Amino acid sequence: FLCKGLRVEAGAGALCVDLAALRAGRGDCGFRDWGLRSDQGLRKEMESSLDTGSEGVGAAEAQTAESATHAAQKEGELQPQPSGRGKRKAALTAQDAQLARALQSEWMRFSSRIKKEPSTSKGKHSPSAKSPAKQLAQQSNTVKRILKQEKSPQLLHFCSRNPEGFVDVDARRGCCICEDCAELLAEELRSGSGLAVLRGALSIEAVEDAKAKISRVQKDGSEIVRFGELGPAHRRVWSLLHLGKPFTDIVTLPAIFKIFGRVLGEDFALGSCSANDIGPGCPNGPAHVDYPYSMLKRFPEDTIACQAIFCLDNFTKRNGGTQAELHSQKSRSHPDRDDPLSTVVEAQPGDVIIYNSLLHHRSGRNRTDENRIGMLCQFLSKYVRPMEEQVETLPDEIKRNASKRLKQLLALDCPFPIKEPAITGGYHDMSQNDSLTKDFH
Repeated sequence: FLCKGLRVEAGAGALCVDLAALRAGRGDCGFRDWGLRSDQGLRKEMESSLDTGSEGVGAAEAQTAESATHAAQKEGELQPQPSGRGKRKAALTAQDAQLARALQSEWMRFSSRIKKEPSTSKGKHSPSAKSPAKQLAQQSNTVKRILKQEKSPQLLHFCSRNPEGFVDVDARRGCCICEDCAELLAEELRSGSGLAVLRGALSIEAVEDAKAKISRVQKDGSEIVRFGELGPAHRRVWSLLHLGKPFTDIVTLPAIFKIFGRVLGEDFALGSCSANDIGPGCPNGPAHVDYPYSMLKRFPEDTIACQAIFCLDNFTKRNGGTQAELHSQKSRSHPDRDDPLSTVVEAQPGDVIIYNSLLHHRSGRNRTDENRIGMLCQFLSKYVRPMEEQVETLPDEIKRNASKRLKQLLALDCPFPIKEPAITGGYHDMSQNDSLTKDFH
């Protein structure tokens, strides 16, 4: 529970915790604005919180009832009578007290470590001779130094700033991305570094299944396999959705919808779904921006495209991991193909790299003896033409069993573009709805 409900504020050296969130086991980890300056303050705040928790009755009513009960017991006029509500409150109080003791112990451990930190002040003045403001400033600096040594700077819940400069989201702890985290990541793509990594977002089973199917179609010489633009060591496998699961499940990952829905609009679409196979000896790719920005001379103000790389292999500096120039989406420009890119995004199988399509990036040179495969998915605002035709040749079984999210991504429930009544092909049959024809007469 310390991972989910404990936060140390470096600025004030204060311990912040939401006992109700801990007790309920919530993943959103909402924090109350509690600044506990010492173990005594911690004790008082926790004791007061036990009486004002969420026990199903109002705080004022609970406080009034409890004070009246204590007064009556003191005078010997009333003996406590066990009831359903009383038993529940006693159980919750005991649970909160257990949490309070554990948190107090954690706070004391952290406080003792602060006291052990050597003083950086010069001269023979004792700490007690310092002003309260200087003592607080020194304690704040000490806390910051401890946090810097122990972990990456924490932004929100499971989101932290990677030493490379982009945002990491630890999905391996079983957390789902809450609304606050989704908003933080959307802002990061729009006006921050332009890139984030969802660590462990895919299961190992999904990764192995996807990689096996891609390898199978490559060996079979399927028509969806093409040599890439970087030479014979570079291959692309297009139209992955035609292979069904797990690809239809991967593109509908809930975290993708929460984040990209805030950047591209809630009804965003899928522009392409392919695999990028960087083989041994494959050279650097050219620095570029992705479709549709790659075809534009002037860029719209709103973000109209984002990309997701679902890592099926390790992404490292040696095997051609994605290179990027963080914050370059703000320049709203095309890079030169040989521009140096300062950041290599390293990832493991199951990680998902998401970024603004206007970010300058490339694939790196593979200096190993093994292939590096990533699944590339392009997500667009609904009004942008997709790069890859995915509907007409999609098997009927996949269309029939498509989830609501997949229908949105492929616009399966959209009546446009209009075709002749005899050719439905997954589009709207005009003969079945006369109301639409009135708009064109």
